[in-house]
Formats: sequence, structure tokens, C-alpha cells
Amino acid sequence: MLTRIISGAICAIGAILIVVSGDAFMSLAVGIIVLMSLFEFFGATGEKGKSKFLFALSLLFGAGLTFLTAYFKKLSFFNEILVLYIVISFCYMVLNHNKVKFSDTAISVLGTLYITLFFNHIIMIRHLGYGRLYIWLPFVTAWLCDTCAYFTGMLFGKHKLIPSVSPKKTIEGA
Repeated sequence: MLTRIISGAICAIGAILIVVSGDAFMSLAVGIIVLMSLFEFFGATGEKGKSKFLFALSLLFGAGLTFLTAYFKKLSFFNEILVLYIVISFCYMVLNHNKVKFSDTAISVLGTLYITLFFNHIIMIRHLGYGRLYIWLPFVTAWLCDTCAYFTGMLFGKHKLIPSVSPKKTIEGA
């Protein structure tokens, strides 16, 4: 329990520092989170080892889109970049049809799009009228839900949800 409280406090302090810092620091933090998330996604799906080109292209797309979102403070150019990314990905698939399957390309494109687009909305929310306040909504909501689920599971949890995946998680906590 103490470890959870300490790590939660450290994360909360880190989030506060990032959100109240300048735009450049927050955009850099979002960019790092995007790249870390892409590494995690490609490792979890096994796509990282299948096509180094698609992996590198996805990292470039994620980093490039985050940089452009931070610089222009909007995603008006998103459609053009997305079309270019998809065309390059699928041309690579067609040219390397013996090594790269459609499913691998689709997983790479959709996963990269999902991760990059939603994290980049953090940057765009920041630039709204009350963006510095709105930015807290997803964080506070997630923390409250996790905290309530944790304590509900501790106090009332009797039925295991999926013991092979998460041995202590209960149906009541979920």
C-alpha cells in the first residue's frame, strides 16, 4: 500500500510539473510518452520484430505528428500526413508481399494512429480557452476510477476476475 501511495504521489507531482510548465516542455513530455507507448505497443503485438521499416515509419509518424501538433497547435494538416503514412506503409507491404502481411501493416498503422492521435489531443486541449483546467479532467478521472476500484476490490472483493492475468483483481473491484 505504501508503495502505491508513494508512486502515485510521484506521478501526481510529475503530472503537475508537466502541465503547469511551458508548452515546449509539455509537448516534449507528450512526445516521449508517444514514443514509449509505440515501443510498448509494437513489443506487445510482436510487430517490432516483423518489419523494421514499418516500426521506424511508425515512430517517425508519431514523433513528427507530435512535433507538428506542438508547433502549429492544431491538427489541420493531419489528413495529409495520415494519407502519406498509409500510402507509404501499404506500398511497402505490396513491394514486400513475401515478407510483410496485410495484417501486420494494418496492426502497425491502426495502433500507431490510435496512440499518436489521442496523445496529441493532450497538446490541443492545452490550447483551448480553459485548457490548463480541462487537461486535468482525464487525469483526475482515471486516478479516481483506479483508486475507487482498488479500495472497492480490497474491501468487498471476493470473486477473482482473471487470476492468470491479475491474481488480486476482483470482479467487485472491476
